[in-house]
Amino acid sequence: MSCELNGKWSKEPPSCDIVKCPPPQEDFNAVRQGNSFEYGQMINYSCSEGFLMEGPAQLECLETGLWSGEFPVCEMITCPLPEDIENGRYMARKINEIPIKTESTQTIESQSTRKTKTTKTGRLVNLLQMSQMREDVLYKFGDVIEYECDEGHYMDTSGIITCIESGWNLPPPTCRAIECPIPISIRNGEVLGDDVVFGSELEYKCDEGYELVGVNRRRCLANKEWSDTEPFCRIIECQRPASLENGRTIGSSFKYKSVLSYVCNTGFRLTGVDTRLV
Repeated sequence: MSCELNGKWSKEPPSCDIVKCPPPQEDFNAVRQGNSFEYGQMINYSCSEGFLMEGPAQLECLETGLWSGEFPVCEMITCPLPEDIENGRYMARKINEIPIKTESTQTIESQSTRKTKTTKTGRLVNLLQMSQMREDVLYKFGDVIEYECDEGHYMDTSGIITCIESGWNLPPPTCRAIECPIPISIRNGEVLGDDVVFGSELEYKCDEGYELVGVNRRRCLANKEWSDTEPFCRIIECQRPASLENGRTIGSSFKYKSVLSYVCNTGFRLTGVDTRLV
């Protein structure tokens, strides 16, 4: 501007205004601290629970009117598919309602530049609780999975795992087969079978001259007990023989391998064997 003949300046004097940066981009799951966007001012970002920050947590407004870096993005924490286990399965116990990022385009203007960048905004998606998980389900921070064992099996560690920042908080449990008590040997017989885990069977056999009373097989059940009542071996007995007419029978035992003798009265002769093996 110049000094005119009328003693006045040709233009209004200029002013030095502080440089201002454009309003910062807001991420759906980010929390911003700082409301001054002038030169030299700082803004700080933090993420909501269940999200991790990608990018700088602090930005400064530069003399160029631009922020010192890219705006951070809060990415959702996810966990891989839970591992399958033998003799068991996993089911959803708690599925959270989560924000999922989708891409959109936003134009940011400053005093000297105009630029377009792809940013991430959010939409709320409700994942319903399911009785059984599918492979396309997204497991995220706070989700809880519960493992269950098949019938006749048990787990010796916790069956509940939770998705945390570093992944699943516990390894999957192991389902072990339950065991029944070691069977007691039976008198005058034997028990066949060495396995005592769920589903295994025992076979009972008697020695010669003995008969089995009860079932000949027992199965290890889920309640850690053997099926049915324990059998026993009973010595074989023959029926009492008919009385010998005009004679008598010597011997009172009718059990296996007992011997009976027959004697006729005076004046009678025995026809047939005089002894019988029971």
